[in-house]
Amino acid sequence: MLTYWGVPWIRSYGISVQAMNWAGVSVEKKEKIAKDMSKLANVLSKNRKTSIPLKTRLLFCMFASMQKAGWGSGVMEKEYWEKQGWLGKERPWKTK
Repeated sequence: MLTYWGVPWIRSYGISVQAMNWAGVSVEKKEKIAKDMSKLANVLSKNRKTSIPLKTRLLFCMFASMQKAGWGSGVMEKEYWEKQGWLGKERPWKTK
């Protein structure tokens, strides 16, 4: 799950190919997959502002509190958070 990395939404694609490897997939299936992937790429390439879900914001605040209290993974991780400014007012989803 990518929620802990701050990924707001995930798209997936699944299709039954009935083959053991890519070479065994029929030409028709490969063409359908290529067409579907082209459509998905067009949807994903649209430059739009995504909103950060409340769950992600709450998790970030919880992890930041843990870093401030010294309950993080280690010294290097806390230094990284401090360097990024995340223990203060900075947030990774806000661009400068």
